[in-house]
Amino acid sequence: MHYRFITKPRDAFDVWLGRRHLSKFRDSIQSLSPFPATPPNEANAIRASYLTGTRFLYQTVFSAYSLLRHCPENIRIRIVSDGSLQDSDYALLDRLFPGRVDRESEAAQTARFEQAFPAQQFPHLRKWRGLGALFRKLTDVHGGSSDWNLLIDSDTYFHAHPTLLMQCARDQRRPCMARDRWTNYGYSVDELQKLAGYPVLPEMNSGLVGLAGSSIDWSKIEFWLGRMAEGNGNNHFFEQGMTAMMVSSLDPVRLPLADYRLCPDRAEILNPTAAFHHYAGNSKFQFIRYNVPTELFEH
Repeated sequence: MHYRFITKPRDAFDVWLGRRHLSKFRDSIQSLSPFPATPPNEANAIRASYLTGTRFLYQTVFSAYSLLRHCPENIRIRIVSDGSLQDSDYALLDRLFPGRVDRESEAAQTARFEQAFPAQQFPHLRKWRGLGALFRKLTDVHGGSSDWNLLIDSDTYFHAHPTLLMQCARDQRRPCMARDRWTNYGYSVDELQKLAGYPVLPEMNSGLVGLAGSSIDWSKIEFWLGRMAEGNGNNHFFEQGMTAMMVSSLDPVRLPLADYRLCPDRAEILNPTAAFHHYAGNSKFQFIRYNVPTELFEH
């Protein structure tokens, strides 16, 4: 009764207000002051990669700003385009994060992809990349590189130092991956286990993944994609499912939900107990409703 008549209507009202304030919230990144220009040593830096575009740039900015604010580690922000970033977007990033942004032109990003994944060898992988930007979280972040990359979804925010995540990023011995509240792989775990030939961990979320490019078997992913295309799964989550398949064989560190929270509720948004929030779904609008990033304007 309490949920039906109090919690649900209240949360719906929060979402409605968040949607109304979205435009103002998005524009507010223009008022942020540049992060202090103390460029880290590139040779020893942790690279935090964001796949982003013009529509999502405000989220990327808030997430990256909060990451740098709470982490004294040597961090550089790597920007990977979803195909929509404009020169003005890059100019804003360079202004807000002076000396800290690693990026390449769209042409260079495409050329790297073409070199890493020739058409004759990777027809399925190339097809899936062309169907939606999400697959670039694999191909364009890790393709052509053996480095360990920390991939962070843009609709995220750091409220405190993410100790375990930074430990993984410094050590780079094992992959790490966030936990999910449910299993969303597009296909059942049983189907994916049959395809992989080994147990696949449930409830993994690809919104926060640390992984070395050298550990990825791209030929295996090409095979999986060919078989998945023949099935009846929901391909909206196929990138997350394949990331879980790949990481499951590598003894990953599973970041606990208690400190790396997906879809935080209203109480958690107002008084964060977790170091990291992933504002998927309607929780993004509740985040906007309560304007949590005001702390960044006081930096």
